[in-house]
Amino acid sequence: MKTLFKTALMCVALAATAVSVSCNDPIEEPPATIKVTSVELGETELSLQTGEAETATLVATVLPADADNKVVTWESSDDEVVSIAPDGLVCVLTALKEGAATITTEASKPNAL
Repeated sequence: MKTLFKTALMCVALAATAVSVSCNDPIEEPPATIKVTSVELGETELSLQTGEAETATLVATVLPADADNKVVTWESSDDEVVSIAPDGLVCVLTALKEGAATITTEASKPNAL
C-alpha cells in the first residue's frame, strides 16, 4: 500500500509540472495589421472622346505595398458623363456624353489609417 501512495504523489507532481510549463510559455501576439496609408492613380487627368465610346483604364496603387487589405472602391461623380467598370485595383472608364466627371478611388474604411 505504501508504494501505491508514493506513485499517486508522483503523478500529481508531474501533472502540476506540465501545467506550470505551459503557463510559463510566452503568449504569442497576433501580427500587427499593416493598414493602407494612401491610394495613388497613375493619371491625374484624362480626355476621352464620346462619339466612339472611347475607354481608358485607371490602375490604383495601394501604399504601403505590403498592406494587408488592398480593397478599394471606385466612384464617378457623374455616371451620365463617364461610366466605370471597377475590377479590384483596375477601373475601366467609358465616355458617354460631353462633360466632366471626377473619378475617385478610396481604400475600404477599416483598412485606412
